[in-house]
Amino acid sequence: MPTPKRPLSGLLASCLLVSGLVGCAEATPIPTETQPPMVDGDWVGHSQALTAAGATPLTHIGDLVADPAGCLSLVGSDYSRKPPTGMVWTATLDCTTLSAQWQTTVEFATGTELTDIAIMPTDELIAVGNGLDANNAPITGVVAIRDTDGRWATATELGEDSDGPMTALAIERVGDDLMIAGQYDGNASVWLSTDGYEWDRRALPVDEDLSGSQASTLATDGDIIVVAGRGQDEDGETTTLMWNSSDGGRTWDETALPKTATADFRIGTLVHVVGGRGFLAIGSTRSKSSGLTMYSTDGKGWKLAQPPSSGPLDVAIPTGEGRILIIARPLDEDTACGVIGMIWRDGQWRDYDLPCAEAGQARGVMLDDGTIALILGDELWLREPVRR
Repeated sequence: MPTPKRPLSGLLASCLLVSGLVGCAEATPIPTETQPPMVDGDWVGHSQALTAAGATPLTHIGDLVADPAGCLSLVGSDYSRKPPTGMVWTATLDCTTLSAQWQTTVEFATGTELTDIAIMPTDELIAVGNGLDANNAPITGVVAIRDTDGRWATATELGEDSDGPMTALAIERVGDDLMIAGQYDGNASVWLSTDGYEWDRRALPVDEDLSGSQASTLATDGDIIVVAGRGQDEDGETTTLMWNSSDGGRTWDETALPKTATADFRIGTLVHVVGGRGFLAIGSTRSKSSGLTMYSTDGKGWKLAQPPSSGPLDVAIPTGEGRILIIARPLDEDTACGVIGMIWRDGQWRDYDLPCAEAGQARGVMLDDGTIALILGDELWLREPVRR
């Protein structure tokens, strides 16, 4: 079979078509400068970052976010105080000297805890948590907003009319709206808002055999929203629950999960696979003896995706191009390093080197410039992308 001829292109084609000449001078290609690819740089650590910022050994970090006005901000609760106090910390613009520049930016009224933080469409920050009673049990949801001048204020409270357990646990931006996941009157619920001040609650569908339920984490991809949580029957047995919405949270369906997942999977975090397709759920077995993951391409059908041998999976950070950085605890609690790292992409796993930090709470986020920022125990670690 004859080889098909390629069409003439570039300067040679123009020469033949315009002038009709047969012998044209050969065009000299213009050299282009090639840049070396971006690769991970070295980890830079800042010890006692939280302690220097006024945290105590009983401070629990809810989550952190890339801060449009600086480096990053995080929320948490100081349980050394009686009652506990919800707090927000923020970093200055210069992340390289972050350990010396952390500062407590606000201390909310006592009897509060802050669990999550997100960026509003206006680039303001919004935090969510709970007001606590004398026994430290959540009784109302608390929403706080930081304006563009850096001032925090309580925007509203949720569920003041609830007759049963009330919690606000997670918040995400959904397009130009905001969504909170939690529990109202003992039942799993979500709240929708366009401005962070006025919220519309929607109950999530649950089986009538369950005596209680709550939603604890959510992820979004456009109008597709996935929420995960737990339910409890009258005998005290818990089961994993998941819901999905295809219309931005206006209507909801309960998601059918693999039987082994509902019985033994404790979902800690849901993430959207940025630059890829679908969602990833990470967590652990009910006994917390090993890590588990589930993957879905559409938020409705889920499959178990067994990770490499590890302890519970604590953190999932979308890093683009379908990659998810996962931080896990080692199976052997006596190991020298308290965390291990791995990358998930399209069902495939590979190791990812992390700093050898002590065991403790782990949180992380990718900043706008591609820097990975991690809180590992009391330490802050940064890894910038570099060209090599």
